[in-house]
Amino acid sequence: MKILFDSPDDMIPPRCIMSKTPNAAQRVVFSYEDKPNEYPSTPQAFEGNPLEAYYDRLTSGAVFFRNHNGEYLVVKSGFSKDLQSLYVLTIAAYTYQEVEGEWIPVAIAGFSDQISDESKPDSLTIVTYEDSLFVHDRAVNGFHPTEELQEIFASSTQ
Repeated sequence: MKILFDSPDDMIPPRCIMSKTPNAAQRVVFSYEDKPNEYPSTPQAFEGNPLEAYYDRLTSGAVFFRNHNGEYLVVKSGFSKDLQSLYVLTIAAYTYQEVEGEWIPVAIAGFSDQISDESKPDSLTIVTYEDSLFVHDRAVNGFHPTEELQEIFASSTQ
């Protein structure tokens, strides 16, 4: 993993690491030892507005990102009020299950009975286009109730 610091020689925005996906970076949330995510919906080629190209790929149910826990699926996406960023509300395709006293992520597909959305982690991401990279940043850190993330999404988008 390449660690990126504020350097005039870098073409990577400050406080970012490259993700596993070409053309994508992510803001460091915890430390420079953050694990890179994969963003399979990131456009690799496009004409015109890069954020519009990304928005067109963010269909409900599409995989927005993958990390060491599992996949997050698009619930909804929208442009910020100033049209300079995208907000992407996602829900995990996994839940946590206690195994021998430890909580581990388990893919929803591994369960025979229905899992409620309330037990799945949510995430709200802001995507900007900086220095020819799609930069992914968490809108809020930590775990937040779905309703709170939906309120932030609604108040921040058109």
